[in-house]
Amino acid sequence: MDISKLPKLSETPKPPESVEPPTETPKALPYAPQLPASVGGEAWISLAFGILLILWQQNLLRWITGRDAPQAVLADGTLISYTQSFFFLNDLGLAAFGFALILNGLTLLVGRPLVILFGLLAMVGSCVLNGYTLVRLYPAMGLQWFPAIALIMSVYTAIYQWKLIRMMKSGQSAPMT
Repeated sequence: MDISKLPKLSETPKPPESVEPPTETPKALPYAPQLPASVGGEAWISLAFGILLILWQQNLLRWITGRDAPQAVLADGTLISYTQSFFFLNDLGLAAFGFALILNGLTLLVGRPLVILFGLLAMVGSCVLNGYTLVRLYPAMGLQWFPAIALIMSVYTAIYQWKLIRMMKSGQSAPMT
C-alpha cells in the first residue's frame, strides 16, 4: 500500500525552525541538602519530649541549681548525698537522653550534615550512659525500665541520624527504616 495515495486528514503547520532548546531546571545546591518531609515533625516532637524528660528530673535539677540538695537514706538509716545514691545515676541517664533529644531536634531543624553529626555524638553518649546505668543498677535494683527505654530509643535515633547524614552526603534518597 502506498501512503502517498491516502487522503490527508488535517493540515498541520510545520514548527518554526529557530526553536531554542528548553532551559534546564535549577539543581539543588550542594551545600543545601534536601531533608525528608518527615524531619520537621520529628524535630518538634524530639524537642518536646527532651524538655519533658529534663523537667521530669526534679532531684537532678535541684542538685544542679544547689537549692535543697536531695539526700537518700540507706536501709540502715544512714544519710548519703544524692550523688552517692543510685537515684543520681538513673536521673543523670534520663536527663542526658532528654538533652540529646533536644539537641537532636535542633540539629534536624538546622539540617546540615556536620550539625547532625554533633547531635549523633550526643545521642551515642546518651546510649553509653544509659547502658552503663542499666548494668550498674541491675544487681541492686533490678531492671530500670526508663533507662532501658531511653537506651532503645537512643540506639534507634542514632541509627536514624547516621542514615540521614549518609543520605544527605550522597544526595540519594535511602530507606530510613
